[in-house]
Amino acid sequence: MKILLCVVALLLLPLSSAWATKYWIATTGSDANACASVDGEADPGVYKASLLSAWGCLTGGDTLHAKAGTYSVANSQLNNPTLHNGTSGAPTIVEGEGKTTTIFVQSTLYQTGPHYVTFRDFKIDAQLTGGNLGTASSTACSHVTVERVWVLDSNNSGLSFNCSFITVRYSTLQNAGITASNQAHGAYLQATDVLFEYNEVLNTRGTWYGLQCYKSGSVNADRCIVRYNTFQDNYADLVLDGNDDQVYGNI
Repeated sequence: MKILLCVVALLLLPLSSAWATKYWIATTGSDANACASVDGEADPGVYKASLLSAWGCLTGGDTLHAKAGTYSVANSQLNNPTLHNGTSGAPTIVEGEGKTTTIFVQSTLYQTGPHYVTFRDFKIDAQLTGGNLGTASSTACSHVTVERVWVLDSNNSGLSFNCSFITVRYSTLQNAGITASNQAHGAYLQATDVLFEYNEVLNTRGTWYGLQCYKSGSVNADRCIVRYNTFQDNYADLVLDGNDDQVYGNI
């Protein structure tokens, strides 16, 4: 009976969760390594070297894990890289090992618009360029989660998403719009159903905002929940354009 119950439980698992794969990159790796040689729940000891090469290994519900180190993504590599849709039970995940995983970008990392994607545990250093994390304003997405991500020194908005159902938590957005000629927001969300919580938004330059939930075209920017965040040294901390918003517990 116990064996039968275990078999039934396995059959009830979502297929995307049961067959999801984790792929690994490290600064000591090589992009010549095949996708099949750099996968495994545990560290395989063999890695891809670049984010974009490993990105190409992913299918929906898979995970890309970047080990500690510094990775650079050039403008020429950012031609709408595709992240395949995950599901509610098995999102596609791009993750690092905290602040020790640094990605240098000069343009928007993640420009296409799939659904059910999680970014977590890495740092983006834009190095005073337009680098950030987000989607093009014309590219819709949904159910995107950003957790424990640091975005520093961007001439663009630190986060810029055109989404529904976006969650940003435990993240730091610092020095967005670093020059007066490139004023921008800490987070610019053309989005409905936003949860923005436990973040730090610091030193947004010029005359723009720490966070804006922006109404644009068919995007109403409704139901933007902003709670338990720290806003500091921004020209203005918060602008919400929609209806049914909630703001509480922020400092």
